[in-house]
Amino acid sequence: MPKKLLYFFSLSILFLFLSALPISATEKEDTVSVNVFNNMYYGTLEKNNDGESVFSLFSDQSDSTFTITGNWSEALNSFDGTCIISYQDGTIQEVTFKKGIIKKEVKTTFPDGTYQIFETKNGKPCKKIFTYSKNGTLLDLDWFDHCRSVKELNASAVSLDYETLINTPYNYSDIPVKLSGTVVELYEIPTHGYIKIRDTDNHLFLFNYPNTYIQSAFSTNIENVSVGDTIDIYGTLDSINDYTQNPLSLYEHSLGYQMDFDTFENLITDSDFLASIKYCSTIDDNDLKKPIPVFNAYYWQTNETNIDPLHLTFSYEEICKYPYYYKDEDLSVTGKVIYEELNSSGNRATLLIKKRNSSEIYGTTYKAEDYSPLLGKTVSCSGSSDGNRKIAYYNMDTQTMGYALFPNIKLSKLNLVSN
Repeated sequence: MPKKLLYFFSLSILFLFLSALPISATEKEDTVSVNVFNNMYYGTLEKNNDGESVFSLFSDQSDSTFTITGNWSEALNSFDGTCIISYQDGTIQEVTFKKGIIKKEVKTTFPDGTYQIFETKNGKPCKKIFTYSKNGTLLDLDWFDHCRSVKELNASAVSLDYETLINTPYNYSDIPVKLSGTVVELYEIPTHGYIKIRDTDNHLFLFNYPNTYIQSAFSTNIENVSVGDTIDIYGTLDSINDYTQNPLSLYEHSLGYQMDFDTFENLITDSDFLASIKYCSTIDDNDLKKPIPVFNAYYWQTNETNIDPLHLTFSYEEICKYPYYYKDEDLSVTGKVIYEELNSSGNRATLLIKKRNSSEIYGTTYKAEDYSPLLGKTVSCSGSSDGNRKIAYYNMDTQTMGYALFPNIKLSKLNLVSN
């Protein structure tokens, strides 16, 4: 199975620079270009017996070829509507072209009958990859990161040599790497989390990752980890950070869903106050004042990882710990609004909702043109899981600002409920 996964994306990588290939004068007269998963391909069109247009790739572009069959729009100068991409090994893809790019859901069927389903955005593959047996049984789950499957990236990841990394970091540019170590610190900024890791040779590394809304095109296996976890983490090099040139402004990290809310509520303070002290209440970490390798993480597992992606339990603990696995899964909650923070325009609020007859707390954002305060009221809301909701606070004991994480619901509906 792994060797055939995403066969067509391997082709995409091979053809990435096809736009620079020379084309003969004879070919130019009948040449058309087609955008397939954000790569341009050149070839010719002809009609088949059913009157459909068939695009054939020029033979000098690659040893591997494919054809596209469907409706060619002369007005758009591109395919339009449902089309079939046929690869030479018998793999076929059902795609939908709109305004020259592939949109909506894509189905890839392999010669043995197994198939994959995934989505596209702006012509690029994104989000989750579902692999099914020919009978429709879910066999595997993967994700896209920059148009490549995470499993494909992990298989090509290299181990780090610390001295080479420090002395010639460009050797690791755009190459997925794997690091094993121990989580020694966790930090936050409004949109990202940071994991400081110590490897077995006592070297320190910093991995950052988006951990609020889950982005469609970038995979970040957001498993909310803890200090002391042993971790296998994958990522790409961002920089060797020099504190004198780029002092990192990082903040405390807390798992709000594990805290007693009455205790946490005492740490919440006015947003104007937080804005005024934001730049003088960062964490003080001497390790970050030395050159430290910084990576963009896209996947990790720890000694505490315990989830079956094919059989989600929908327990509160699992939703909180593994928000990426729950991306786009339906969630609903009825309970009291225990936290409300309005934006400056007064038409959107960040809410924390405590589930009725439970200690479970969920975060969301609610927008209304004529907003009425909801604090203390009971609401019923529904939507889909989407990362972490961060609530800023100020720790008087450490005199640092921090962010507490709660499971986030991307809201589709909210109604008041009579108490």
